Amino acid sequence: MTQTVTLPARLDFPAAGKLAETFMGLRGQDVSVSADDVSLLGTNCLQVLMSAARTWSSDGKSFQFTSMSESFLSQLNQFGITPNTLMEGA
Repeated sequence: MTQTVTLPARLDFPAAGKLAETFMGLRGQDVSVSADDVSLLGTNCLQVLMSAARTWSSDGKSFQFTSMSESFLSQLNQFGITPNTLMEGA
């Protein structure tokens, strides 16, 4: 069964710890991530997302984004990251 994680609007430094804990609690399960509400993407949360994607890949589990807000996509682009590279954890 796929677990869904809905990201908060602000993925800033204070959100990084909680986000990491959320993913650690879901390790070993397929995960679907919704970034519909994201208006701010900080580097710490981006690192958590990329690390989770890489971990899920190495565990042979699915880690995918079901939706991404325009703001989230724009900020990924500013970091030089595409949705595909984010899901691959590259």
